[in-house]
Amino acid sequence: MGYVEQTHKKEHKMTIKTILLPVEKARFVQDHCDKYGCRLIEISAAGKNEHTLNQCAKVTVSGEDENIKKLFDKIGE
Repeated sequence: MGYVEQTHKKEHKMTIKTILLPVEKARFVQDHCDKYGCRLIEISAAGKNEHTLNQCAKVTVSGEDENIKKLFDKIGE
C-alpha cells in the first residue's frame, strides 16, 4: 500500500465588525487594518455624535477574531 500524506488547515474564526468611530480613529483603521491582518470592507461618513458633536464614520472590518481585537485595542475601542 502507498503512503498518503494529509494536511489540514487550522480553522480560524472570522469576524466582521461594524462600528461608529470618531474620524481620527476611523482613519487609523483605514491606514493600518492590513498591518493587523484585517480587511477594510466599508468606511463612510456617519454624521456627528450626539454626545460629543464630533464627526463620526461607520467602519466595517473583517478578519480573524484575534486580529480584529488587536486592531481595535490599539485605538481603545
